[in-house]
This record gives sequence, structure tokens and C-alpha cells, in this order.
Amino acid sequence: MNPLIFKSFILGFLCQLIGVLLVFFVDSEAHYKIAFLTINYLIFILALGVLIIYLVKKKWYDRKYKEVSFTLFQKNLAWLVPGILSVAQLLNYSKYQWVYFRTNIDSSLVNVVIGIGCRFLIYSYVLLSVFIFFEHKKTLKKLQFLN
Repeated sequence: MNPLIFKSFILGFLCQLIGVLLVFFVDSEAHYKIAFLTINYLIFILALGVLIIYLVKKKWYDRKYKEVSFTLFQKNLAWLVPGILSVAQLLNYSKYQWVYFRTNIDSSLVNVVIGIGCRFLIYSYVLLSVFIFFEHKKTLKKLQFLN
């Protein structure tokens, strides 16, 4: 397995595990929502920050490698933007885990499992796209070093 994918799955799993464990360690739904939003905003800000830094500074651009840099940049951007939008959608769905695990209200186990799985995949996807951006930067430095 690719090391970037493995790292992103591990970190996505840890983020999701923290979110599930918060259900049992936090006293009220309001505190859980604050902690849940904090985790999601940190991931959202990380991905958005990487995007802004690369768009503003444009250090990836070198005239010798214009075509390579531009196509790789487009590919990386195509990975990052849907991830940012997906995390933004997650910010509204914090109460399903709390309701299922902490109250006696019947809620569908299917919704909870789908919510946990989708959240894990979205976290992993965003982290993978951030790792790809950093690897792109390392690769461009290696290309400049070789020539």
C-alpha cells in the first residue's frame, strides 16, 4: 500500500476515533458539538490553509517545468477542493452519534454507521490530498536540484 494512503487512513481513523470517544467522555450535547466542530474546523482550516498558501505564493511554478507543475497542480487542486467542500458539509452533522450512544431515543444504526464511515473516508481523503500537496512540493525541489 502506498505510504501516503496508509498515513491518511491512520490519521483519518484517529480523528474519527477521537470523535467517537468524545461521545463517552463529554457530559452534554453542547460540549460534544463544540469538540466535534473543533476537530472538523481544524481539518477544514488545514486543508484550506494549504490551498491558500499554494494559490497565493505559487512557489510550485517554475518556467522550466511549466507543463509538469501546472498539470500536477491541477491534479492536486482537483483532490483538495472536493475534500474541503465535504468537510464543510460535515459541520452540520454532529448530533447523530450523540443521540445514538447517549440517549434512549431510537435512531437508526444504519445512519450512525454510514455517518461514521463517511466521516472516516472524508477525513482520510482530505488528509491524503494535503499529503499529496506536500509531496508535490518535495518533488519539484528534487527536480530543481537535478538540473
